[in-house]
Amino acid sequence: MRVTLIKVDLMKQVLFGNPVFDLPIMTTVRNGDKWFVDLEVGDKFEICDASGTPTGQIGQVLFQDCGSIFGLHDVWIEINHDPAARTPDGLREAMAAAYPSGWNCEEVSTIGFRIVS
Repeated sequence: MRVTLIKVDLMKQVLFGNPVFDLPIMTTVRNGDKWFVDLEVGDKFEICDASGTPTGQIGQVLFQDCGSIFGLHDVWIEINHDPAARTPDGLREAMAAAYPSGWNCEEVSTIGFRIVS
């Protein structure tokens, strides 16, 4: 008997507490390095709301970085997907709301992406 194995790349699901996507290129800032490690430039991902329900949209990673929130480029904050998080203070407030048990300001992942469908 001959068996053929195929590799299936399962698209990762990324949850958004406020899934607003009104710019051609946007960022999302996440606590820790999980998404910096789990996603690579060029990867596509399924966009879900905070409960894990797919929105029907697909994002594609354009760039990524991992480091201190205080080292984020201003433009990365200005193009955050969430309009309320497009200032340093707004981003810190959004992070506090997204991670109520605490988050590490010295290690955040910034993912630049676009909506592809």
